[in-house]
Amino acid sequence: MTENHQNVYSGFFLECLPDNENGEHLIRVACFKPGTGTKFRKVLELRTDVSCERKFGEIVHFWSLDGELTDKSHIKFKDDQPQLFLRQTAAVDEIVHFIENHQVNIQDIHEFNVLWHSFLGEINCDHFPPSPGRYEFLLIKVYIIVNDVEGDTFEIKLMGGEISKQKKNLDITIDQQIANYPEALKKENDHSSKTENSAWKEIGFFELKKFSDKGLTGGIRVIFRLCDSKGLASLKRRRQAYPAKIIKQRMNGNEFEDDPNYPIDSGCLFEREKKNKIIEEEVVCQLKSDKRKSFEKNFKAGDVFRFESEQNPSNVDFWEKQLQKKMPLYNLTIDDPPESLQVQDILDSKQVDAERLRTFTDKGLPPLNLNAAQHLAVRMAMNENRPLVCIQGPPGTGKSHTLSYLLFRIMRSRQQAVVLTPTREALKNLKEMTEKLLRERQREFQVHEHALMDIKTYHKLIDASDEAKSAIEQIRSIREDAMLGEIAHEEYSESSYRLEKSICSEVGQEILKNVRVVFATIESSFVTEVMKVKSFQPAMCLVDEAAQVMECQTWPAILKMKKLVLAGDPKQLPALVKTKLGRDLKLNQSVMERLMLKKENYSWVMLNNQYRSHEQITEWSNSCFYECHLKSCTKDERNLLDDLNPKPSFDSLYKPMVHIDTSAVKTDPERAFTYEQRVTLVTDGEKEYSYSNVGEATYAMQHYKNLLDMGVQPENIALISPYRGQIDLLGRMIDEHCKTSGNMDCKNTKIGTVDSVQGQEYDIVIFTSVRNNPKKNFGFVSDVRRLNVVVTRAKRHFVLIGSGYMFKHSHVLEVRRLFDTIRGFKQRFHPAVLTGGLPALDFEPRNNFGFNFENFMKNSEDTDMIAWCQEWIRNGQDPLRAQTEDWKLKKRQDELRSQLYRSHNEDS
Repeated sequence: MTENHQNVYSGFFLECLPDNENGEHLIRVACFKPGTGTKFRKVLELRTDVSCERKFGEIVHFWSLDGELTDKSHIKFKDDQPQLFLRQTAAVDEIVHFIENHQVNIQDIHEFNVLWHSFLGEINCDHFPPSPGRYEFLLIKVYIIVNDVEGDTFEIKLMGGEISKQKKNLDITIDQQIANYPEALKKENDHSSKTENSAWKEIGFFELKKFSDKGLTGGIRVIFRLCDSKGLASLKRRRQAYPAKIIKQRMNGNEFEDDPNYPIDSGCLFEREKKNKIIEEEVVCQLKSDKRKSFEKNFKAGDVFRFESEQNPSNVDFWEKQLQKKMPLYNLTIDDPPESLQVQDILDSKQVDAERLRTFTDKGLPPLNLNAAQHLAVRMAMNENRPLVCIQGPPGTGKSHTLSYLLFRIMRSRQQAVVLTPTREALKNLKEMTEKLLRERQREFQVHEHALMDIKTYHKLIDASDEAKSAIEQIRSIREDAMLGEIAHEEYSESSYRLEKSICSEVGQEILKNVRVVFATIESSFVTEVMKVKSFQPAMCLVDEAAQVMECQTWPAILKMKKLVLAGDPKQLPALVKTKLGRDLKLNQSVMERLMLKKENYSWVMLNNQYRSHEQITEWSNSCFYECHLKSCTKDERNLLDDLNPKPSFDSLYKPMVHIDTSAVKTDPERAFTYEQRVTLVTDGEKEYSYSNVGEATYAMQHYKNLLDMGVQPENIALISPYRGQIDLLGRMIDEHCKTSGNMDCKNTKIGTVDSVQGQEYDIVIFTSVRNNPKKNFGFVSDVRRLNVVVTRAKRHFVLIGSGYMFKHSHVLEVRRLFDTIRGFKQRFHPAVLTGGLPALDFEPRNNFGFNFENFMKNSEDTDMIAWCQEWIRNGQDPLRAQTEDWKLKKRQDELRSQLYRSHNEDS
């Protein structure tokens, strides 16, 4: 049949299939008929005479040579069509495209959240309902729908977009700008703001204690004191520095209310330090420059205020610039205007052909105190021919130790560098370790006292300078003149601000002349300030904990540097994203995590000597996450048993890896205590569901007390759980033990969630998994990266307290293997062993819920779980089984697409 424009179709290419018996090439395409108004959308297998070299998700155009397009139709590609959309190549198993410079008219927006597109047809807009106007870009995603009866089809969804810059009102508020965020970012932002405001409401009111002018940087600061100590626990959970709205209060009867006579002010709150000690009930506020003059004039000591969440303008500006550059939400970076670079573009530009990588010879360097892998990592990072080096540091392999030596070598080579981290804790740790190494090596190499610089040190040095002290006296004199009415208050404010900026710039420039390594968090503007100094020309950007850095975070302009070193471990905790939509869109994906998919094109080295944990403790982690490449270097370390006094009567309970199997408890009433309980918590003023398990907490405390009785110090033990409900329960139990035993040192025992112990280590870790239910829903425990973190925090003794039945029947292979590993050590026990008993255990764990879950339902208050049990009894089978099969099919499809994408990358 001849080519006919009526038989022209388009589609999203999915995969190549084996050729048929006639030698024709078979392909699979998600087909549609563009520009006709029809709803034709089918996933079809098609025949073609030419070999296909298309990429997964690419839009293809073709004629049907058999008339109407059906399964197995013979087609001919129409290759003269222009590229209409920008395909996102970084999405391995997803079809993502950008529609650029698109006008959305009111007639295009149909009911039921449907957008009509002249080429694609109907687009589902549940995630991102657009408004009429011109868009810089629209982000669409294609979802394949499997239908065994009528044939597979697909749906196109709108995931985000950005209104054209020309249509924006530059005077709109931050809140109005946020309203234009893509849905994922908006929900993430709304969730954070709601949580912050609930927290401030729970914390309560603050009294203005005094104004402080002891420091020049940041101008005059306000010190607030918490009015009611009941809010102290919530105040401690706030971040170290955070923007806030400051709202004046007045009395209305016996209660405070917002005072409408004063405007809402803004500032940034910090912890209050005095003589290197944190004053927990006080905060210091650095006011915005345009708010200082009115605040000092309007308010006095004793005035009462409340705080609310304030959007950080720099974050809003970041997102605005990012999204105008037509790039996917999880694959962006910021650069100096007007140029903007995509993280993946930067990394791709640093790719080196795999064959060429093998020919590189790294310069020999003194090994100092490094092992072979650490030494190789430093040599690779110092090799100018390697533009991007990834250093994977599994738990206990000395990643920070290695990076400190790398920074030492950079300074030794008379070069400069920037160090970026996602958290202040990681920043402080690496800076202190580098300072320690410099002290140890000062005989062979000395640096200026200002060689290592972070923003806190920078401000302290400015404030301690003679110029700053003189400026402060001048500002005080000007303030007194304003108070006496000799000059206008506005003149005082302007004069003091000009003086502050002038001195900070002058003194700061002098300090930064001697800087060799700058330390900053990813979102800090400090790097930008330092880069203005001509003498600072960094040769390398080192990103530590890179596996926790979201691609959609602010990546400073420093990424333009020739050398980039990423250090971290994608097998541990990812970046924290609070909303499900954000996680579904992979906002928490790190650059390093995705680089693992094609690490053969980058200089990748894994540190493989493990110095922290006993060999038994690392066996599971090593086999599941690191392909058994880790070598244990702790064989000569003393076992916990060697240091216990008095010696236990049953020493197997104190071996390196132990499992207290709560599913072995089959007698009443004790077994009811081993079931999970859903609890309602008020966290930062916001109600949320969590879980606790009284039986597991009781067993954890019994083991804890046994250890204390045998001489273990409380600070060497950590009690960890994935659920806040269990953490609160354990905290109350520890408080009670402190009172009854009189041992207040127990306050030094770490009690926290898995996320709170990332990067930490303890001699002993007692982990209570909490979940024990008929549905076999393991919740957070199924997140194997979290499980990897918690197990590898232990140096000498790891105790798993939880249902063996839940572990053995988990849907996650790594979770089942943890159970099998400990069972293989023959260190799985009945909880009665904690109090001197030694009942026998079945080799295969069984649930302890009773016949038809009767005992569980009788003792549970979880209505959802009870309803599930009742449905199971009625149907005689698991009501989730059909859904599970669908999930397995989808997972297999995703795996095949991922394999296809990687094979195409290798071919290209």
